[in-house]
Amino acid sequence: MQKIKTFLASSNELKADRDQFEIFIRRKNNEWIAEGKPYLELQIWEEASDAMSATRSQDEYNKIIKEVDIFVMLFWTKVGKYTHEEFTLAKKLFQETGKPRVLVYQKAANPENQEQSLKDFITSLLQKDKEYFWGNYDHFDTLARNFEKELRMFYSKYLADEQGKIREKANRSYKLGNINKLLMNGYNDEDLMAFCQFNFEKVFNNFTNGQSKQQKVMALIDYCKRSIQLDNLLELLQGDKETEYQQYAPYF
Repeated sequence: MQKIKTFLASSNELKADRDQFEIFIRRKNNEWIAEGKPYLELQIWEEASDAMSATRSQDEYNKIIKEVDIFVMLFWTKVGKYTHEEFTLAKKLFQETGKPRVLVYQKAANPENQEQSLKDFITSLLQKDKEYFWGNYDHFDTLARNFEKELRMFYSKYLADEQGKIREKANRSYKLGNINKLLMNGYNDEDLMAFCQFNFEKVFNNFTNGQSKQQKVMALIDYCKRSIQLDNLLELLQGDKETEYQQYAPYF
């Protein structure tokens, strides 16, 4: 299943908005799944207390935020330490890789209630090149409308990118001989049958008694070629037979 991963960062004072955002994503998923669109996966990392600092590391930030497509930050009267760190990392990743899309939303607050951390953060936003979307909201309905607009624009780009990838794969010239050598030398007949049964059930179900291993290999390669799944096949083979995979590379 295709997914669009979103990371939501905010401090505890916006827990109610976080909860409503989660409900909004669930409802949007019901619409998108019915329309055949990708699943919206939401990651929420709450800033609970300084006690979390013992388990939060740069590696953890990289592992989670580097994998998401959209980074959403909410702030109100303050910007917590961890929320700021998450924003800084997301922006750095965008500068280096072009993702995630960074969306920053500020909830309206009385200036007298704003903490210095918020004032410092806003100042830093104003002084630097804008590599993110910055919006305001007073009620959650406004936030939902603004995010939905950005989500639609992101999906349009996502769809175009996915179609481009499909065209690229369809036009890619694969070295089928090397893929054949990898399968023939990396698997005995029994292991090949198990590999296909687990990963390519349609191919496995079409195997017949008396087929040689070479015929089964060719059936698997032909199926993956016709269904534009050669990249998927190679990814599975690399994970399953790393040594043999390197031995018979390259594959395109």
